[in-house]
Parts: sequence; structure tokens; C-alpha cells
Amino acid sequence: MVRILLNDGLDQDVIDLLKKDYDVVDKHYDHNELKSEIKNYDVLVVRSKTTVDKSIIDASLESSKLKLIIRAGVGLDNIDLEYANKNNIIVKNTPKASTQVVAELTISFMLALSRNITLANESMKKMEWTKSSLKGSELYLKTLGIIGFGRIGRKVAKLATVFNMNVIYYDLFTIESEFDQVTLHELFKRSDYISLHAPAQEEPFINYETLNKLKKGVKIINTSRGSAINEDALIKGIKEDIISGAALDVYQKEPNVNIELTKLKQVIMTPHIGASTSEATKRIGHEVYQTVKSFYDVKKKTKRLTVGMPVLMEYQTIEENIVLASQLNLDFIELNMNFLYCYPSQELRQKLLSAKEKYGLSFTFHYYDNVDISSPNNNYMEYLNKDMEFIGKNLNGLIDKVVLHIEPGSFMTIFSEKHYVYKYDKEYVSRTLKNIKLLEKTLKVYNIRIVLENVPIFPYMENLYKTLNENGVAFTWDIGHDVMYEHYLFSSFRKKFNLNIKHMHLHNVFNHSDHHRLTLGKLNIKEYIKYAMNNDISVVIEVKDKENLEESVNYLYDYLDGIQEQVVEDNIWTP
Repeated sequence: MVRILLNDGLDQDVIDLLKKDYDVVDKHYDHNELKSEIKNYDVLVVRSKTTVDKSIIDASLESSKLKLIIRAGVGLDNIDLEYANKNNIIVKNTPKASTQVVAELTISFMLALSRNITLANESMKKMEWTKSSLKGSELYLKTLGIIGFGRIGRKVAKLATVFNMNVIYYDLFTIESEFDQVTLHELFKRSDYISLHAPAQEEPFINYETLNKLKKGVKIINTSRGSAINEDALIKGIKEDIISGAALDVYQKEPNVNIELTKLKQVIMTPHIGASTSEATKRIGHEVYQTVKSFYDVKKKTKRLTVGMPVLMEYQTIEENIVLASQLNLDFIELNMNFLYCYPSQELRQKLLSAKEKYGLSFTFHYYDNVDISSPNNNYMEYLNKDMEFIGKNLNGLIDKVVLHIEPGSFMTIFSEKHYVYKYDKEYVSRTLKNIKLLEKTLKVYNIRIVLENVPIFPYMENLYKTLNENGVAFTWDIGHDVMYEHYLFSSFRKKFNLNIKHMHLHNVFNHSDHHRLTLGKLNIKEYIKYAMNNDISVVIEVKDKENLEESVNYLYDYLDGIQEQVVEDNIWTP
């Protein structure tokens, strides 16, 4: 039985749910104890209290049982993400559960700072009537600068409008919003309040260098990461009257906070309670529960379709694609060759990691460089394998699969007398399998799997499909192509060999044109969606522009309204 350690606790109702199917231990181990015990567990669930560093991961490798680490919360800076992925340990967080509660705490801090509420409370408990010294200020018409405009940052902006605040924001990504996006320099210069909602940083936003750029009398709120502020610089800014107040829920070192902060009456401090409400605790717990169930028990999990989009070629930056996916509430983006080769690896990694944390997005990679997976040319296969190594190194920890697009023409030449290359026979099948296994071995080091797309579909290729499937090769199902014959032939192969389908491309099936309306009717797309949902198949909506994508997503969500919780067994309906 799967054994789960809840090292920092979880909602009791969720613990009871997990105990129905798993061996659950709800106990906290300190760092040294955890190193001794971790080898006995398959899943580790932590909050901010526990640090999962290289030494903990190394200790888990003694038994190699640990397969999943879940951060019950948003930030992943207390987990060595890259080292975990390098050792085939999946790391997940719960980015959607904390948005409301952290945003509310941020607004609470702003109100407490503006009206000196904590000082007033302290004086009253000392039986001191200090009304004259507690004159505050209003939020009304003040400028709020938000650093990091992800889920929480956007929620804070929305709440701030209730007070008629002027909201500006800075973000690594270019984001369409009703609010003004500005440079960091301009934000520092204009903001009466600065609220931090960015992922972990190597260089703090508030540091000695930026102190002189701040508007005099600014108030600073940090509910994101302790690394966002250099605390010594903050103390200096307060003592020199550059910063009039600060409210902190996170710190550079926890729980042993900077003692000098506690001596300043202008600083409000809370012990990392951002997500500490009964409602948020339940939401986080249920997101943890769903993560465990989806990882270990696909057949019994609550059915949910995983929907993604390809990068849209009309856009020039990955930022715009990420923001669009977030706005449409999608789960992942399918990257392609252009974005990998156009970005320096570290810049790309930082942007994708930021999107993973801020928006809960994941990524797949679509490799469509005219792949001839049956080639007898060793030089060609060496070139292709180097590309897989490049993808693995640059996207390690970010993608879980490479969709390998097979070029139909490279197969069809085997039947063309004019362009005869090599014949379809037993050697052809074994060579194809050998080539795929070579690429799979390269990517397995990075915990990435290959999924084949567009494998040629002819009746006499049954043996190719049968052999690949028997050897664990996964397939992509293209839905909505013009050639209905190929579509139904693939369906027959799927049924006959119980093909391992892991990915699905919906090609323009939601468009309004007469042709695609006809295709939609023939394919009964609603049933394909059910099939994908019930078989843990990720779905990409394949369109070429933003307008069609938005339209298609709306159609898709309409289809999902009535079927999200249904269980559709394969023997009831088989596409």
C-alpha cells in the first residue's frame, strides 16, 4: 500500500479521505529525523515548515520509494526542485487554493498599517489613551504598486479597487489588464504602498540599492517570499524615514527571524499565516488529495479533463502565451522548437518556472522537425538524439513528455517506386522500435517520456502498431483531420491492440465553418472529451490564432458542464 507522510499536518477531513485508500502517517519529523524516516514513504507532503533539500532526497534514494513530494501551498523554494526531478521524484504544489486568503491578509495589512491598529491595540491593553498620537491615513486614492501579477497579485488588485486605490503593477511577463503595467523603477517612484507577490528571488526587490528609488513614506507588505526583501536594508529604510511602515508574513530565515525587526514599532509581524484559515486549509487539503489520487489511482479519481494550448505563432514572446493560457484557465502549454531555440536556457527556465508557480501551468514539448523514426541512417539518429538531450537539459523539471511528430512523407517514400528508400518488413519494424528506445533512454534520465504523433496509418502496418504498443510506446490521437479513413483506421488499431493513448490533439473541431461543423458531427467530439477525461489523456486544442483559441475553449467548457463528474467506461462507448 502507498505510504504517505504528512510532515506538517493537513485538514482532518482530508486525512480521513486519504486513509480510506492509503497508509497515512500524520507526524512531524525534524530535519535529522526526516533523513532517517523518509526511506519508508512513497509520498511526502510538506508546508513551509519543512525543508526538503538534497540531503533529504539522497536519504530517500536508499529505498527509492519516494515518488511524489507535494508542497501544501504555493512556494517551492523550500524544496530542491531540480535535484528531485533529476532523481525521478515528482514535485507538485497547490497554487489555486491560497489565492483568496493571502489576498485578504494583504489588504488587512494595508488597513492595519494605515490606521496604526496594532499600536492602538497595544496602548489600550496598557490602559493608555493615546488617541492623539495614532493619526493614520486612508487607502482612498492612494497608489498601490504590486510586484508579481499572478493569481494572488491580481486578486489583491481587484480588492484594492473597492477602496478606490490607483493600482499599478510590475511583472516579468507582459500581461493584459485593466491596470497599468509599469517598470520597477516607476513603481518604486509612484507607490504609496508596495505589495510583494513574486516567486523566490536571488536578488531581493527591496535592497540597499533600491532604497533611494522608493517614494518617501512608502508602506511595504510582503506575503510572498522572505527572499523578496533584504531585511537589513528594510530596517535601514525605516530608521531613515524612507519607509513609514512594513507588514511581514514571511522572512529571510524562518522561524528564527531578525531580532531587530521586532524592535521597530513601524513593523507588523505575523508567523507565516498567509494560508492559515479553516477555509484555505480545507481547499489546500483537497488539492493535495486530488494530486495524490491522480498520481496513484487514475481509474478511481474524480474525472477532470487536462486541457492545454500550443504556443500561438502570432505571438513573439513566451510571456504572452503564458498569460493567455492563464486567462483561459488552461492547465498546460505545448511548447515548440522556436521557443526552445530562441531563448537562452536560463532565461527560458526562469520564465517557465515562474509560470509554473504563479499560474499552476505545466508544459509539454511538441517536436515536429520532420522526424523519420524508422531511418537506417545512424548519423540522422545521432542528430535527433542530440536534440532530445538538448531538450532534456533545458526543460528538465518543467516538461513531462515530448510529443514526437512523425513526418508522413518519410514513411510514404517506402511505397513510391520513384522515391524508393527502404522497404516495410520485419527489419523496418525492429529498426523503428530500436530508434524509439534510443530516444526514450536519453529522455528517461530527465524523467521525460516520448509520445508518438502522426505515425502512418495503413492496414498493412498493424504489426508496427502492435510491436510499438507491446513495448510500452505511447501514442497521440489526432482528432479532426480531413482524412476520415485514417481516423477510423487508427480507431480500429486502438481497439484491437488497446493502444496506450497519452495525448490528444483536437484540430479545429470547434470552428464554425461548414466543413468543420460536418467533421464535428461525424466525430461526436463530446464523446472524445469524455474518453480523454476517463483515461487520463491530456488534450491540446490545436488552433493557429488567439480568437479561435478563445472560441474553442468556450465551446469546450460548455461541453464539460454536464459531464465533469461522469464515469464513462470504455465498454460503454469506444471512439
